[in-house]
Amino acid sequence: MKRLFSLAMLLAIFAMIGTSQADSPRKALFEHFTNASCPPCASSAPTYYPYVKSNLDKIVPISYHVNWPGSDVMNGQNPTVASDMVTKYAVTGVPHLVVNGNAYKGNPIPLSGYEQIVNQIAGTTSPLTITIDKTKNGIQNYADISVNSSAKYLGTNLRVLVVEAFHHYAQAGNNGEKEFYFIARKFLTPSSGQTFNVNANETKNFSFSFDDNANWNPTMLFVVAWVQNASTPEILQAGNSIIPDLTGIENMAEAKFTISSTSQANKIGTEELSRVVTITNPNSFKMKALIGVDVSTLPDDWSAYIDKTEANVPAGGSINVNLTVTAGETSAFGTVNVTAIPMDVPGVLPVSATFPMYYLSEAVKYAFFYTGTGLGTMYSQAALTGTIYYENSAVIPFTAAVATAYTADDFDVAFFSFTSTQNGITYMQPAHINYMKSMLAKGKNVFVSSDVSANLMSLSQTPVELKTAYTDFYNNEAEVSFGGAKTWSTTSGSTITIHPFNVNGIDKDTITGQFVAKFNSSNQLWTPYSDFFTIPGASAAKQIGIYDGNFNETAAIRVEKANGAKLVVLGFPLEVTSDQYMKTTFVKNAMRWFVGEPEVFDAEINVETSTLEFAQVEIGKSKDLTFEVYNTGNADLKISKLEINNDPDGVFEVVKEADAVIAPDGTSTITVRFSPTLEKSYSLSEIIIFNNDPVYKQEKVALKGSGIASVATGPRLKLDVTLINFNDLEENKFADREVKITNTGIAPLVISELSVSNDNPGETFKLISLPPSDIPPAASFNFILRFYPLAVGDFTGKFTFVTNDPDHFSSEVDLTGTATATGILDNQINSSLSVGPNPFISNTNIKCFIPGYTNQDVNISLVDASGKQAALIVNGAVAPGEHTFQFDGSYLPSGSYYVIAKIGSNTTTLPVAIVK
Repeated sequence: MKRLFSLAMLLAIFAMIGTSQADSPRKALFEHFTNASCPPCASSAPTYYPYVKSNLDKIVPISYHVNWPGSDVMNGQNPTVASDMVTKYAVTGVPHLVVNGNAYKGNPIPLSGYEQIVNQIAGTTSPLTITIDKTKNGIQNYADISVNSSAKYLGTNLRVLVVEAFHHYAQAGNNGEKEFYFIARKFLTPSSGQTFNVNANETKNFSFSFDDNANWNPTMLFVVAWVQNASTPEILQAGNSIIPDLTGIENMAEAKFTISSTSQANKIGTEELSRVVTITNPNSFKMKALIGVDVSTLPDDWSAYIDKTEANVPAGGSINVNLTVTAGETSAFGTVNVTAIPMDVPGVLPVSATFPMYYLSEAVKYAFFYTGTGLGTMYSQAALTGTIYYENSAVIPFTAAVATAYTADDFDVAFFSFTSTQNGITYMQPAHINYMKSMLAKGKNVFVSSDVSANLMSLSQTPVELKTAYTDFYNNEAEVSFGGAKTWSTTSGSTITIHPFNVNGIDKDTITGQFVAKFNSSNQLWTPYSDFFTIPGASAAKQIGIYDGNFNETAAIRVEKANGAKLVVLGFPLEVTSDQYMKTTFVKNAMRWFVGEPEVFDAEINVETSTLEFAQVEIGKSKDLTFEVYNTGNADLKISKLEINNDPDGVFEVVKEADAVIAPDGTSTITVRFSPTLEKSYSLSEIIIFNNDPVYKQEKVALKGSGIASVATGPRLKLDVTLINFNDLEENKFADREVKITNTGIAPLVISELSVSNDNPGETFKLISLPPSDIPPAASFNFILRFYPLAVGDFTGKFTFVTNDPDHFSSEVDLTGTATATGILDNQINSSLSVGPNPFISNTNIKCFIPGYTNQDVNISLVDASGKQAALIVNGAVAPGEHTFQFDGSYLPSGSYYVIAKIGSNTTTLPVAIVK
């Protein structure tokens, strides 16, 4: 007996040892948000980065480069990497540090804020062990990741990210930083994570690949992976591949190429344009160049490529590469950054060199100059969406190189905006004023908003030359003088009070006759200052806007010069009003005053159907369907390309393309072939028709079909879910969920055994519906499962049934749910809806809360200003709880839209704006 007891104890000890060995030391994931134009970010860097580098045994580091408060080269190279995580953690300022999702959030200074937390985390273990093996073959990289767990996890999220350990930039922004560490470059999973389940003592394996990018140093890349709780931000474990040695890297001698071209700035029509770019090696040793192009600023129907991606450049020598840009139908301004990175050079620090090549559509006559943090020009161009002016407009960054290359001779109208929204203050500079004066001197038209000019003029430290330039412009060009500066916010301690105000138009004025709008009604978009003017008696300036009905405080004027030039000057930022209609009307009326309203000649695309439904097709066979494309406009409809989207299995193929040009009132046929490879439903694919319709540049037709087995020899089971998560539920209440099974075979499906097992005491999960004796071919049956917790806690179980399907003899559905104390969920009775970011350029997140304890029918769609549906985002049954749906609106034109959410019997509408 004693011997048996000792043996039992020994086995227990071995079991304990085995369990402890299965766990791993927990590492702290540092998600650092920064910007190369943020002065506090530069101030924190000398403390933050050395600490991280000296604690890489405890820390997994990432730095996300956001797009505010100013420009940042790293953000421009892949903006969605940062923006998606900004949204996830609701980051509103930089620098900002998030440790392990929820262990620490705040400024990286001082060290005491997070050093203790890191040590605490390092002293604990995690049931998860992450191993990353990164290998390389040529320019292709491979990441093999294994996640081993000593515990069971359901619905956890894996995120995998490519990170660059170090990159030196001569100027990445304007805060003076040159050395940057742990730069987030590319998600290999969706940024929202890849969901997976893992059982106790099980290992899950994942494989990814990615190519070197000419904007990255290929010798500095490593891969980060982390597992995050699906319902909370908690990081369960993080890991990384080997981080390159960073010892003394800041003091290493640099090696870089220089890049030049005799044709840096170009005008381009709807044709292919090639230019020579020269890459020079100024060093005393040979270097191999990794060459690439960044086309992130080009429209979707433009393209760019180079004829060399790698080349050996001799010491002191040069090589030429040909850069070819093809413009589509979209009129725009674009920048193609040519990048060269030294490779295979031991003993030196390879530094990337970047050279911008500028391209302006020949059709662009209306320039919306982007300056600093001001969003006014983007909003103004978006206001022209769907008008005759939009196709001939472009948002253009105002830089010295751009202003020199594209002069007043190139444009008929120039828009400028210098604003003081909460995002920052942008001041009008002499270079801007000189460009405006050049436009006006040549009889052109200028629209300018500068709500902080009077405020700047009142400051004693304002440079004399700036005051002189302001005085000259306002007195001699606008023919007004400053009445003063209005202040629309006050600060008391940490509390900011925002003061709303109105701008009223002048009755019967060409531009503002019907204008009346409220400003500072939002705490997300507001202005702390505005200017008001006085008009001298002999001035040609006309008052077109006043503040709060006071005619003595002129908010806006217009002037028509003797040479035909026209000028509109605003003392307030037009984009700050939440009244989309008034904002749009103001800009449209200004354009009509500037250039008139010529006859409209536009193509207009329409398609015969919104969905091609192929129904069931046998695996190994194909089915063709056609649909018609119509041109209901009065100009030629030009089809630039067709593209199949969301088709990872490659089952859809265009076998007959539309005509490249469809005349007004003409039609053309597109034929699509469906060739299923698996026995499943294909419902997410679509064909995109890129065209020159000014409103619907990317018309879409959904592609749907099902693959079925070529020979059905009996019953076949199709199960719609393998996991049901009942989410949170109060104890002593119940929630029901459905499991749908379908017989896709040719014989009756018989269920011989079925059961529900509970991993916890009691019958928390129950089956409350029994199937018929058999399920006929093509028929379905819905099992109803009930979650009925009688105590607080986490519960798991399993629904199992046996059928006569020879391929699915036994099937299982995992069950999970959480019970909370009575009263905790009482406040979650109403659905809610939010959209952010808003406005957005291409991507945003739509969050909604589904109340109750059962699935509800949810329909979320996006409609344009005319009420036409632009996108269907969600349509179907959604479980209770909070959900986030990512929406990609990159294919939609700029403008005003509405998100309409129907959740059960409730309907919520939110206005959104797409700004490109």
